[in-house]
Amino acid sequence: MKKLLLILLAIILFNYSTYATQYESFGTSVIENNDLKKADKNALTNALLNAIKKHFENVTSDKDRIPEVTKDFIRFVKSYKILDRYIKDYTVYYHLIVKVDEITVDDLPLFFNNLRQSVIYYLFNYSNFNTDEKITNIFEKYNLSLKYEDDFLFNLPQNPSYDDLLNEFAKSNAKYLIIFKTKAISVSEETPYFCKTELITETFTKEKKFKTFKVVSTKSSIVSKDDCISNSILSSINKAVEYIKNNYIELPNINLSKNELTLTFINFSNFRIIKKLLEELDNKHYIEKYKMKSFSLNEAVFDTISPLTIDNFEEKLKLLQKSYKYNIINFGNGQIIIDFSK
Repeated sequence: MKKLLLILLAIILFNYSTYATQYESFGTSVIENNDLKKADKNALTNALLNAIKKHFENVTSDKDRIPEVTKDFIRFVKSYKILDRYIKDYTVYYHLIVKVDEITVDDLPLFFNNLRQSVIYYLFNYSNFNTDEKITNIFEKYNLSLKYEDDFLFNLPQNPSYDDLLNEFAKSNAKYLIIFKTKAISVSEETPYFCKTELITETFTKEKKFKTFKVVSTKSSIVSKDDCISNSILSSINKAVEYIKNNYIELPNINLSKNELTLTFINFSNFRIIKKLLEELDNKHYIEKYKMKSFSLNEAVFDTISPLTIDNFEEKLKLLQKSYKYNIINFGNGQIIIDFSK
């Protein structure tokens, strides 16, 4: 009971006078090779990343648009408080309250040139260890992460059924499951070997199944029948993954441009609040640079360059209104007035 009251008090105090979104989060890491320091760091990192995942799931209606959350996303943690930390059964546990910046999925292209989506896959009716690395390279080529693939395969039973795949996918953190079913249609008996293969591809998210499609490929080889079949299957997988990436997999996307905006600040109590707001807009990548155009006791005018349109920029300003207590007047044509009068 006493511990619960302390946690509730910490949450209340942590929430006081802040406009960041906060989440209760947990993280664990197994201690390997007696390296407690590494496990401790990983457990804390996992707790922070889990809070960021919670945030995006909370603010995003279409969960499939949420990209893989990597360590680079820790930049969106404003602060955190440790509620509990302990070690049990060679595992480090963290229990945190984490403040996450009020960022949306659509803001991510402002911070990252490269966003990835997490995928796991299973290939039925074909087993060749020599192709595993080549399949991995195909997913890498299309910027798809197989971060959870090893755990997915490890937890499957030998000769898994269709239901086994779906059940394990439900437990995985991966966003997409791809099931490949392949067969050789024809293989010539003499060298050079000519072969034709068929690949049936099914794609799933946690919420839906996409349309199943078939890819047929033909290849030749002077090495062996197996080499011919392997190359044909890899060709089909390459075509299938390319199609899935272009048609099924969603990632946040906005058209970044360079827009000239003029921000006019009026009725401010002191210049520090303007400077602080401009720095925050810069840190959030809502503006790329700014330059003072004119200044008086009643008015400060800045020319800025923004990757956002004026209407999108206005929406971002609204997210900061609680912190800075201003009104926004959008005149269009790149002109915005920020009025600090109460």
